Amino acid sequence: MSAFIGVDAIDPKSDPEIAATLLRATGDDPSEDMPSGQNAGTKVRPPLWSYALVALAAAILAYLFHRTLLGQIKAWEIEEYSHCYLIPPIAVAWAVGRLKLERPVLSPSLSGVAIIAGALLLKWLGDIIVNNWVATVAFLVALGGMIVLVGGWRLFRVVLAPYVFLFFTVPLPQSVFASLTAEMQLLSSQLGTLGLHGLGVAAFQDGNIIDLGTIKLEAAEACSGLRYMFPLMSFGYMLAFLVHTGWRDRVLIFMATIPITILMNAARIVTVGYTVDMGNFILLDDTWHWAQGFAVFLASLGLLAAVSWGLLKLAKQPRAAGMFNGVETEGPMTSGGRPPSRAQSLTLLALCVIALVTQTTVLANTTDEVNAPSRREFADWPMIGGVWTGQREPLTPEELRALHLDDYLLATFSRGATDVPVGLYMAYYARQEPGSSTHSPLVCLPGSGWKIGDVESHALPYQASQGGPLAVNRAIIQKGESKLLVYFWYREQGTDLTSTAEIKWNMVKRMMSDRRSDGALIRLITPVTERGGLAEADARLTGFLGEQITRLSDYVP
Repeated sequence: MSAFIGVDAIDPKSDPEIAATLLRATGDDPSEDMPSGQNAGTKVRPPLWSYALVALAAAILAYLFHRTLLGQIKAWEIEEYSHCYLIPPIAVAWAVGRLKLERPVLSPSLSGVAIIAGALLLKWLGDIIVNNWVATVAFLVALGGMIVLVGGWRLFRVVLAPYVFLFFTVPLPQSVFASLTAEMQLLSSQLGTLGLHGLGVAAFQDGNIIDLGTIKLEAAEACSGLRYMFPLMSFGYMLAFLVHTGWRDRVLIFMATIPITILMNAARIVTVGYTVDMGNFILLDDTWHWAQGFAVFLASLGLLAAVSWGLLKLAKQPRAAGMFNGVETEGPMTSGGRPPSRAQSLTLLALCVIALVTQTTVLANTTDEVNAPSRREFADWPMIGGVWTGQREPLTPEELRALHLDDYLLATFSRGATDVPVGLYMAYYARQEPGSSTHSPLVCLPGSGWKIGDVESHALPYQASQGGPLAVNRAIIQKGESKLLVYFWYREQGTDLTSTAEIKWNMVKRMMSDRRSDGALIRLITPVTERGGLAEADARLTGFLGEQITRLSDYVP
């Protein structure tokens, strides 16, 4: 029977030898951290200096990541991420509930320091390549390393679900967000048009525009559905882990948030279109439009709750003793253990001090102070010269706010009134930062209804700034019967490039060498006519570029 006796059932005074053996076997022997010569029967408090060193290291880490965190919080200002303010306190409360249920024994692990070291390297990489998403993920990785260092892998497994929940606070990379927004706008317009046809309303879709004949409705960025999807996915994740126990049901609940969002957003567009077609324009009012959106989100939550209830009935899952599964509200959060050892605490502190010195000296010289070369402004770009004559066009205030560029040129050129035109667009950034950098035009075009066909690298008979033939991206896009040929490439820190990977690698090299992070997107576009075809369109863009490229280095050095 002795094999089934728990540690708590042994009286140390009556049988101290057996009790000490079992305590050492479970890793709870306090004598490991006792000073030499300390009586084993004496009650010893955990050494406060160990926690003080860890707290000091945590403060240094917070300082190292403070710009990253400020950028993350600023990204929460848009409505798609406004729910993210609620996630950290919910995650903390969830973690406390998990700890009170499981009550793990603390067993600090030095592998947490290695995780933090990797997170710091990842953070610095994100800073250099101007990617706040990478830097923010690095912060959460460092947080995971702190958990492993303080409590070991057992503690990390206990709080894994709320820890992963924190990743829902990380905004998507700007290019991914813009691409997803454009695709969702287009999908919402398509489904809304189909729904209106089902109700007998004559509607015609043109990209993200729904033409009702008397009025045109635009599925703007606010109508993409992401304002529902992101918070609904966060809620679905909590619902999956706090209500359901089987992994199949958890996956189904989480994945159900996507079709629910798409269908409910389409229903919202159909409702607006139908009421407008009936002559009632009240839902176009900003207040009513917001109220309708909020009602649709509440309805989406109700649908998700109904799906959850149905899965519980099918699985015949027994009802939890409390409101949620896997958490407890009373009792201690651990079953004892030991604090980080002197070696573990000092190793972490040494790592953080070295990182602080590195970031405030070496890396500060490469990321804080940039070397933007002198250049001519696009306002001086000639509109008349050679055989081509141009007409400038302004970007809208909304476009300027979204692009965060330093200088731009948008103009249409032609060789006469009857000639097929060429569009020229150049966006220049003196210092590229998160949310203010070059991105592919193929990200935005789908939202306007253009379908992207062939995209390939294309060599032109001109010399690139770094030598060799100039390579550009050549794309064919189409909307209905209209077809356009697009050339675009990037001039990054004086080097002509075509891919995002090349841009990031070049930026790393130049920031480390001469602290340049400037860059520009150059895009040329022209219609493909039935008579001339692609061959004529290629010749038109090639000829136009030959006249313009000689002056490019003065404006984009």
